[in-house]
Amino acid sequence: MKSIIRITVLAALVLALPAAAQTMDWNMAGSAGNVDEQAANAGLYAFTGTNAHFRGANVGQIVLRYPVTNTYGSFNSKMPGWTTMELAATDNGANGFVTARLVQVDRCSNVETTLGTVTSTDDDNGGVQCHLVNVAGIDFGNFIYYIEVTLARNAAGAQASVQSLALY
Repeated sequence: MKSIIRITVLAALVLALPAAAQTMDWNMAGSAGNVDEQAANAGLYAFTGTNAHFRGANVGQIVLRYPVTNTYGSFNSKMPGWTTMELAATDNGANGFVTARLVQVDRCSNVETTLGTVTSTDDDNGGVQCHLVNVAGIDFGNFIYYIEVTLARNAAGAQASVQSLALY
């Protein structure tokens, strides 16, 4: 009898896993971005742990792109309830910034639409801050998505780095 109960409980847990997985949010480490080599000079950027940042005293702009995948559901669950994009970034003053924009791409026409943009704010202590922007209407059935992050600095002492991105 105990074996039947254990098997029944185990089966219920296994069947519940896909439903639980459908509510997962999307997140990505800053170091996982694809670098736009046309927008950044070779050797301008570096990756350390989860961070994407400027290498040494380099100045300029670094553009990174992060493909957004449907972690929400399956073939039948194409519209996650995500309404927020989060950027975890470091920006220690007016000589640098980090901007992230969520881009929706029509699968057939390739027309791009920006759903939300968030930019870091100057933080004198250079610590990681989370910045939020409202986004809505994500539909994996008809569109492809990516987040484009721009790191910029015009002085060697400026900190501009991205640690992570999230949609929830």
